[in-house]
Amino acid sequence: MKPLVTVLYEDAPVGHGFVLHDLVLRMVEDDVNGQIWRLEKEVLGNPRKGVDNVLRDCRQRADLLAGEGWLFALVDGDKLVDHVNRHPTSTRRDLLRDASAQLISDAVAESSDAPDKVRVFLLHPNMEGLLHAIGTCAPGEWPTELAAARDHKDRLCRDIVLKKVALAARLDLRACVRRHQPGLDALVEAIATAWSTARRSPGSSG
Repeated sequence: MKPLVTVLYEDAPVGHGFVLHDLVLRMVEDDVNGQIWRLEKEVLGNPRKGVDNVLRDCRQRADLLAGEGWLFALVDGDKLVDHVNRHPTSTRRDLLRDASAQLISDAVAESSDAPDKVRVFLLHPNMEGLLHAIGTCAPGEWPTELAAARDHKDRLCRDIVLKKVALAARLDLRACVRRHQPGLDALVEAIATAWSTARRSPGSSG
């Protein structure tokens, strides 16, 4: 089965699997009421160990990675403009530090070998911002793990927290996190739209 969407992440996985992608898929499932095993087969997560690797893939390998589908990326927003500006194009000026998420995504797509297939989404301002949103939406939950993940960048504790949010029965918890992270919310909506559109397409088995 060819992937419908491939999502690039700037982080590297800790151990087996990639928990941030698991959380994204669970949020999509909340929206489409889909079967998680089908989402796992059709929406692939690709951790790239650095934002420069993500941007390089968007520039040079988007057509290969997207195939007939989409190539999305979820990256930290706080320093992304500097990375994008390192690779100017003949038709684009350098982005300003306060450039909107849409302008940044457009700039990355413009430099891509498959501009119509690429979209970039931002965590605000970064992974710590996502953890802060979780702490706001789940006050008093997992205080030790959240503190270690936020204050000491403990990746194992970070993944414990993300996994708990992904597995939580409370849809309102994940909905709250999405409200606090509009870039993550936009990514989830984009995947859900691609998924729903594919289900309605002629010849779809879903």
